[in-house]
Amino acid sequence: MRAPKGKKSYRSKRAFDLVLGSLLLLPAAPLLAFFCLYLVIAQKRSPFRWLDASGLNGVPFRRPILHFESDQASGLLKKLTRSNRTVQYLLTNLPSLLLVLKGKMSLIGPSSHHFRKHLFLSENMADYADRLQLRPGLISPSTLAPKPCSEKLSIRIEILYCEKAGLPFDLCLLGRYLTRVWQG
Repeated sequence: MRAPKGKKSYRSKRAFDLVLGSLLLLPAAPLLAFFCLYLVIAQKRSPFRWLDASGLNGVPFRRPILHFESDQASGLLKKLTRSNRTVQYLLTNLPSLLLVLKGKMSLIGPSSHHFRKHLFLSENMADYADRLQLRPGLISPSTLAPKPCSEKLSIRIEILYCEKAGLPFDLCLLGRYLTRVWQG
């Protein structure tokens, strides 16, 4: 594995996360408030499910996602997103956008595995630790892989992403991801 890119590249990636994350949060905040209120009323419980995840250098953190548990709530999600799984993923992960602004996550980066899974994979996969040199992302580069994609291939894609990570590559991946969202 090549050495990680310089600090300048990571600073530009972080600046990109802050700027785009802030711009996304402006329209997302009312949407997030609406869904939180709707889920509390429909499910009579917290709208969040908290996931234990491994972050930068394997440091664990808790990550919130919107939890559409009841039939009524999951029906609304399917209607609003027209059953587009990519849009459903983005909607359920809206609360994690705050973690991008806090610096615990990135907009684009390796997926945030559950901490126990991270421990297992780091013991059983020789170069798994290489993917921990970056903050986990809301959007994983492996989501652009042809489907079906095995978990092992997804992890390999994320390890390769860590070698090329930087603002130009993130912009390219973001463009591809938005094209996929638009095409449904």
